[in-house]
Amino acid sequence: MKHLIMNNFSETELLEVPVPNKTLTYSPISHREIIEGIKEQLDIKGFKIKTSNYKANHEGTKLIGYYGIEHTDSELGIMMAFRNSYNKTMSAGLAIGGQVWIC
Repeated sequence: MKHLIMNNFSETELLEVPVPNKTLTYSPISHREIIEGIKEQLDIKGFKIKTSNYKANHEGTKLIGYYGIEHTDSELGIMMAFRNSYNKTMSAGLAIGGQVWIC
């Protein structure tokens, strides 16, 4: 099994990756739609992104992103993770959950 190396990318670099064409059996979701859609919904709900990290393969066609969400609880963090691909190797997905701080 080939190991996939993921590199750090800036948001700007990811938004510039060309989106593949839609076909009869494939409707790509752009990295832009994912990133901007998440940010818009967080803003509507009053959440602010404290930290962000984007990782992608060399071509930028497979994306995994992480957002640390700012809030008032000092013992528990909120982390959001999402994924997307342009090469049909993984579906778009989103997860959110608590992140426990251990001293």
